[in-house]
Amino acid sequence: MKYEDDVMEIDLLELLLAIRDKIAVILATAVICAGLAGVYSFFIAQPVYQSTSKLYIQAQSSSAVSLSELQVSSTLAHDCVEMIQSQSISEDVIGNLGLQMEVKDLQRSLSVTNPEDTRIINITIEGHDPQQITEIANEFAAVSRARISEVMKTDKPQIWEKATVPEKPIRPSKRRNVMMGFLAGGVLAGLAVVILFLLNDTIKSQDEIEKYLELNLLAVIPMDGEQKKKGIFARLAGSGKGAQKKKRRRSKKHGK
Repeated sequence: MKYEDDVMEIDLLELLLAIRDKIAVILATAVICAGLAGVYSFFIAQPVYQSTSKLYIQAQSSSAVSLSELQVSSTLAHDCVEMIQSQSISEDVIGNLGLQMEVKDLQRSLSVTNPEDTRIINITIEGHDPQQITEIANEFAAVSRARISEVMKTDKPQIWEKATVPEKPIRPSKRRNVMMGFLAGGVLAGLAVVILFLLNDTIKSQDEIEKYLELNLLAVIPMDGEQKKKGIFARLAGSGKGAQKKKRRRSKKHGK
């Protein structure tokens, strides 16, 4: 780094060399963070499963379906989505299955969607128990069929697909978490190296004295003990105002 007129200039080559010197620390930090993410994903985090039942909405059961009836069915599908998410249907599901949970907790695990330009409604339940969420999804479909037919005075929606017991959880994504932990650890360690580099304004070598102070080094004075390992560089310079004044004083003293 170099300061000129209160403006800090960063030597990118030196920065890259500083990062290279600490690459082992950066990689070690990344591996540690990846390990912590793996421990959390494999042994701590509870797996979350998802099960979905599907309803098919139709305006009437006649074999010949007109375009207007298709449009009506599509409109009904949007209304049905709102009805399925209502508190009354959630209460019926809880009562029918004897669930030990609050309505708000059940609705939090519920997701009802209607894919665009279709008359299909997806009723999705998420939870930690694969068997239980499957039963809940199917019960939502059964209760919703009866309630929709009763309120809208239409034929009952058809069960397009029953929910099945999921075999694999959707969360946590163990591989993704490990990769994210590795990347996060590497980035954080790299940032720490860069910040320490920017904050470090000490002189560490002869070359840095000549480069940053623009002084010519004439001698190096080694010290005993621990300081000998580090070395102390004497700023006996052949240039600069201070050095020139010292030369003039010595000349006057010796009559030169």
